[in-house]
Amino acid sequence: SVSLLMVGRCYCLLLLLVAATCAASTRYSVLDGVLGSGADALHTKVLRDSKLGESLEVVWESGGVVESLVLYSEALRHTVSVLATHEGNATALRVGTDNYHGAMLAPFANRIANGTYVFQGKTYYLERNECDQDRCDALHGFVNNKTFTVKSVHADDQSAWVILGYKITGKEQPQGYPFVLDLEFNYTLSPGMFTFTVAARNEMPSDPLPFSFGFHSYFAVSDVSSTIVGFDDQTGWNHLLSSPGAPQQGELIPTGQVERWKEFDGETPLGGTATMPTYYDDEYKPADAINPCNNLEQTITDAPAGQTAVLWGDASFRIWQLFTGSMQKWGESSVALEPMSSCADAFNNHDHLIILSAGEQFKGSFGIYVQ
Repeated sequence: SVSLLMVGRCYCLLLLLVAATCAASTRYSVLDGVLGSGADALHTKVLRDSKLGESLEVVWESGGVVESLVLYSEALRHTVSVLATHEGNATALRVGTDNYHGAMLAPFANRIANGTYVFQGKTYYLERNECDQDRCDALHGFVNNKTFTVKSVHADDQSAWVILGYKITGKEQPQGYPFVLDLEFNYTLSPGMFTFTVAARNEMPSDPLPFSFGFHSYFAVSDVSSTIVGFDDQTGWNHLLSSPGAPQQGELIPTGQVERWKEFDGETPLGGTATMPTYYDDEYKPADAINPCNNLEQTITDAPAGQTAVLWGDASFRIWQLFTGSMQKWGESSVALEPMSSCADAFNNHDHLIILSAGEQFKGSFGIYVQ
């Protein structure tokens, strides 16, 4: 009986060893990382693919920001760094001087004029965080520097994912957003693809709440002026007109008027010069009805590098913002293309605004791959 017991123990140890070996040899992994150093350092989760060399780094300690994304290009036959990063500058991310690189924008994306809106007959006053000689607005929500909870992680031979959570309690800005909203962000890395899914549920006892969401993605390019943007051709496009001075001065709030837009044809560079590229800070939306099952795919081609990134959004993300001012404003060669669920100032103009009843959930997805 002693011999049988020893054999049983050895067999169990062998099974544990085999299981540990198999777990250690999975293609994907999720590791702990750190952005920056010292007192301002921020903790991250790093998703890795050992086969293709792809990776995704998410700053869970600051708003779920996507710090870096490395994907494999079939055309170039090597990996490329897709997004502009903070280059280790955690301090800029903490204090909000990072220009929202890789930020998830909630509970509203883009601007709310004067930080003021009326909902269900009541006026609300958001904190205004973009004030200059032209405007004083609430910009890009208020979760981008909040510490999220790591709810779960997973890695196997097909993919890796991390799910982050944050609950807006209504106490963050009681005069501007006294609503309870549960947010869940799912970041997935699979072969050649980054996919993000946001779920937002109204946890008020009985009252509705307004909501919109966006992703502030800056694509790293060699030269903004020679970058080629291509909008999905399954629809025509409308350019949302703003008040006088746009796109560099003025209120930058949509007027409700549009013009038909035929640029961004996937062939014509943005133009201008390397140091002064053509300046855009503009919104666009489809002019035609789109099958709700279809994604929209927008391309950003770094012509000198021969590299094309594709940013797609499902039916929840039909509004797109293009910003090309990073070179002129802070000397960075990047193009921001942002999928949004609603237009700028949606809490006032209601253009694609999401209104969640008590207990109701919004869910939407977008992602990036490289051709």
